[in-house]
Amino acid sequence: MQDFEQSYQKLNTEQAKAVDTIFGPVLVVAGPGSGKTQLLSMRVANILKSTDTLPNSILCLTFTESAAVNMRQRLLSMIGRDAFKVAIHTFHSFCTEIIGQNPSYFFFGAGYKPSDNLSQVLILREIFSKLDKKNPLSSFHEEMDYTFLGDTIASIDALKKGGFTPNDFRDLLKQNHEFLGIFDQKLEDIFSERISKNTVEKLWKLKNDIEEFEPDIDQKKLINQSESANPNWENVYSSFRDFVLLQLEQVFKQIAELSTDSKVATTPLTAWKKNISAKDVNNITHFKDWLKIDKMFTLADIYEEYQNQLYTKGLFDFSDMLLEVVKVFEDPDKIDLKYNIQEKYQFLLVDEFQDTNGVQMRLLEHVLDSEFNESEPNILAVGDDDQAVFKFQGANIENMLKFKEKYSKTQVIFLTKNYRSTQDILDLALQVAKQSSERLSIDGIEKTLEAVKK
Repeated sequence: MQDFEQSYQKLNTEQAKAVDTIFGPVLVVAGPGSGKTQLLSMRVANILKSTDTLPNSILCLTFTESAAVNMRQRLLSMIGRDAFKVAIHTFHSFCTEIIGQNPSYFFFGAGYKPSDNLSQVLILREIFSKLDKKNPLSSFHEEMDYTFLGDTIASIDALKKGGFTPNDFRDLLKQNHEFLGIFDQKLEDIFSERISKNTVEKLWKLKNDIEEFEPDIDQKKLINQSESANPNWENVYSSFRDFVLLQLEQVFKQIAELSTDSKVATTPLTAWKKNISAKDVNNITHFKDWLKIDKMFTLADIYEEYQNQLYTKGLFDFSDMLLEVVKVFEDPDKIDLKYNIQEKYQFLLVDEFQDTNGVQMRLLEHVLDSEFNESEPNILAVGDDDQAVFKFQGANIENMLKFKEKYSKTQVIFLTKNYRSTQDILDLALQVAKQSSERLSIDGIEKTLEAVKK
């Protein structure tokens, strides 16, 4: 451990605290250039140095193979050959290992193979060919194939990354259908007249009515399907009800900021109307999602048939690996596998935590949800709230924002010293980052980087 001792002496106060805080939940908010990769490796070394934990009882999860290789190489220089015994994985390689080592739990024990893009297209093309000609997704162009085929592939992939089975998605749609059936007419009534101070008052009443609407479906399994013809699943744990409420809160905040004693500002309301609503063929205003709800139910049916066809052909696609493991962990008849995984890994480290999507977060929660943890799992999550680079893959910053809420005894450590850039560059980056509403502010503290390089 000589390399460890030498490296430890070079740590700043915050880095040392993250390395030394071995037990319980720890959230490290670390900007670029703050030494988080070295920190992760040193924390693994310190766990082995300070406890009787076996190397194969430590699980490190990251997002790329190159990051996993880099971590193992750093660890190798500190602890020697034991570095090869530490479980360092990407999320996909972790699930691949679980499936490979426990084949009887997955795919009916049969030898399933990964599907390629051509297989996906052929399966979906067959499904589309059987749709009723009046179906909103059945549009076909002789030279460009089925119009919605590409969007459907993207939508199914996004649903899987959000952790949603066909039944989960259909449950969401049923709730949203109920919500929209009640509130779509109220929206039309509000916007049937020119926007004015009176409209603001009506909208405030609408907000109160929405807050009183109580859905029956488990909120933890719901997503907002807005714009899901080619979805960007930015709000993975919210129903459409919560999506609308969040937007209304922002609208009223903007109205309050722009209004004066003599005039109520209505510009934010006009912008929200344009964003959330559209007119039908009869020139009547509706929620955009209400106008495409039939397409969404068809998408749920296609998603279900697509999965059935994959399994019939002995195939699975890339996103299925994580979802299949989560499904097994949630199956009461197979829950022994989850118990065994929980017992195997006593310490968990997650790099780039801001990039976790819905299904990855569900996977983590199952690994951590041991009765022995008592809501205090030994997890170190490292992330940067200003840098969700996998947003296009369904990354959900809410997972990071709500970490402390989920684990109330979380210790939060801010790495604020940057060893890569000068202060003027960091100040400019901060001004850009502050434009985002999704920044961590815990106990009034935000991450503000300080350049070590002068």
